[in-house]
Amino acid sequence: MANMTIDDFPAVTDEQESDEVLLWRSATKKQTRANFLQTALRKGKTIIIPPTAGGSVDIKSTSGDTAMFDASRRSPIRILLNDETEDDKTAIYVELIQTEHSGTILCTGIHVNVYTEPDNGGDASGILVTQTGGGNALTVFRLNVLRPEGFTDYSDSIHGAAEFQTDGQAYCILAVSGSQHSHAMDHGNRSACMHAFIDNSVSDGIVIGPSDLDFDSRLAWVVGSLALNSAPTNQKAWVKLDGSAFFSSEVHVATAATSHIYLTGATGSIRCYNDVNDGSPFTILMRKSRAGGACQANEILGDLSWLMVNSTPAESEASRIRTLATSVTAGAESADLQVHLKSSGTMAERWRLTSGGNVQAFTPTGGQWIHGQLSEQITLSTGGTTTDSAANLLPADAVIEAVVARVTTTIATATSWKLGDATTSGRFSAASSSLTAGSTLVGTVHVDQTGAAGPRQSAAAKLRITTVGTPSAGVVRVTVFYRQFVAPTS
Repeated sequence: MANMTIDDFPAVTDEQESDEVLLWRSATKKQTRANFLQTALRKGKTIIIPPTAGGSVDIKSTSGDTAMFDASRRSPIRILLNDETEDDKTAIYVELIQTEHSGTILCTGIHVNVYTEPDNGGDASGILVTQTGGGNALTVFRLNVLRPEGFTDYSDSIHGAAEFQTDGQAYCILAVSGSQHSHAMDHGNRSACMHAFIDNSVSDGIVIGPSDLDFDSRLAWVVGSLALNSAPTNQKAWVKLDGSAFFSSEVHVATAATSHIYLTGATGSIRCYNDVNDGSPFTILMRKSRAGGACQANEILGDLSWLMVNSTPAESEASRIRTLATSVTAGAESADLQVHLKSSGTMAERWRLTSGGNVQAFTPTGGQWIHGQLSEQITLSTGGTTTDSAANLLPADAVIEAVVARVTTTIATATSWKLGDATTSGRFSAASSSLTAGSTLVGTVHVDQTGAAGPRQSAAAKLRITTVGTPSAGVVRVTVFYRQFVAPTS
């Protein structure tokens, strides 16, 4: 069939028509372009309407419809439904029913074939939909409830409301948030590329899977730069089909309620790799505050726990390592490390390392074995040859292991010094003539002695430094190492 444009036909007054082409009547026959199009469609003729700015032929719902947007786009046909008081309307309505098929892409409501040069941000596309109001630019539903009566219900088929495919080297779908389109350049509004709603209690959000059912090392989700026909570059995060994941920076898990991270499997590990050629370590941190404010003294800062499944079967905590804040005063913060173990169904503290370096072991009935140390910096008396510690550095019900000391300020005038108590002046050490700052002393004289001079300490007492000659100056730091025992509470 030969194709001709409207303007190829001369204005005539007679009824010249061919079997192939319907002529456009001249104005004398009152044949407008719209009348011409209507007649052509009714008679099944071929017509060619050249595109003009604003559309060569207007199709309107009422004669009062006028173009409200940019009318410079060239098109053969323009449809105007601009009666803003009418809410039930559609510009084009298509119904299509198919119950048998073979092959692919054989039955479509609308089929658009386009060939263009590469896109430059929306300049060329098969279908352009622009929403300038508050609704969606494109709405696609799969609603099986609207199928014609008596037709098969395919609501259990795996096909979705929309399908997108590509055989090229680039992306299948491009989603742009904060679009800097020429009509909205530098608008500065915050937006999102995708918002997925889950409308019922049994539905899922986004499911990514391989069409070949091979859950291998291909990337399912990645943050990086697109590369043609190769893996994305500048990868900052990814999840692969085999379930492995990578994040190059921080990962946050936070909820108003309890948060969990689950790792399941027959075997496994949590590994921190640091291959940087320096002395920097990896750190696992647990942070505790009260709504951003200070913790309280004796508050639990964090637990590392192990669970077992008992004979019920039910989960039961078997052990935990706990950090307990003992002081939260700025500049004087301190904490104890505890080990809790379950015995005969009861979880209790069994071991503690205090901030001062003492080690305590606890029995299930409350007995204690303490490996401890007490320290004090003692300023020597300048009014006599003996100086006692301010605190009871010799604890009750203890075995004194050793007493060590360091001169921090030179001892002047006196000629020697030794460590003991009020009963035995040299109980822990013999006299030392090393008097200058930095001199040290390890006292173990008592270890092979008996009675009051021996290692057993029945009652709490002060440690005494005895000098030969009255010192005019001198400061000594003393530390007592001991084992102490506490009877059971039940």
